[in-house]
Amino acid sequence: MKSDRFVQYSPVALFVFNRPHHTKATLDALAKNVLARETDLHIFCDGPRGENDESAVNEVASVVSNVSGFASITIKRSDANLGLANSIIAGVTEILDFSERVIVLEDDLITTSSFLSYMNKALNIYSQVDNVFSVTGYTLPETRFDIPSTYQYDTFANPRFSSWSWGTWKSRWKKVDWSMAYFSEFILDPIARRGFAKGGDDLIEMLQAQKDGKIDSWAIRFSYAHFENNSYCIYPRKTLVQNIGFDGSGVHCKPSTRFSHAQLDNNWIPTCFSPATFVDAEVSRRFRYSFERRPGKVKRVQRKIERFIRNISSILRRTP
Repeated sequence: MKSDRFVQYSPVALFVFNRPHHTKATLDALAKNVLARETDLHIFCDGPRGENDESAVNEVASVVSNVSGFASITIKRSDANLGLANSIIAGVTEILDFSERVIVLEDDLITTSSFLSYMNKALNIYSQVDNVFSVTGYTLPETRFDIPSTYQYDTFANPRFSSWSWGTWKSRWKKVDWSMAYFSEFILDPIARRGFAKGGDDLIEMLQAQKDGKIDSWAIRFSYAHFENNSYCIYPRKTLVQNIGFDGSGVHCKPSTRFSHAQLDNNWIPTCFSPATFVDAEVSRRFRYSFERRPGKVKRVQRKIERFIRNISSILRRTP
């Protein structure tokens, strides 16, 4: 689905905390975007959790105070520590009070120079499509997720939301039930659970952990809203975003290379946007498999043997 319609430049909300070097890298990359000078940037700085955070939080404040290269820059600094979930819910809600759409980044995401162009175009193209709840510039690395060579579009729809760069509209955001009043009915409904798990079995675990107070995640609640509204997140087939936060410095990210990209391709720009009503079954299957916990070799062999025994038993039962 191609479109030459006028692209509205969405405001960008950037959420930062106590990682000055990551914040600077994120801002430097964002400022190199083609549409940076046409973009209003809103930076939300969370406050320290205690004395140990004060120095790093003040360093971040110094970094953001020297930002330039955007149409306008608004910095909102919190004296108290709100936490990531409350910061994002409050900050995005604030921006959507005066804007119909928003692009959201956190302080550990490096973007290509075409990221803002893609995000604005995607938000414009899918704005009137009811079954699209969000768009993202991130895609899993090819080492975990390879799209079939026969797939013809530069974007694809998936029920799982990505929080590593995203955009949405006021009309979708207001549909989210942050209180999770739906949970007791949902968790007892096997059909609903299977439906939500189409984006990955781990989604239900995270939703349960959020309900139990074991995690504090706005993202899993936003992801559930996609399912509840029978909607999708639009991904590019090749990533425009690199997460540099898996170095042990983040509050919510443990050291890992599972979903990391070695580098970004600044020369690739999505041009052929998929219809939102088209969900490729093979792309979805491969995407979902990327989030499954992959068993070790012994466990895999054991499962194959168990399947073989079940198949043989089934054949013997049908044999007269």
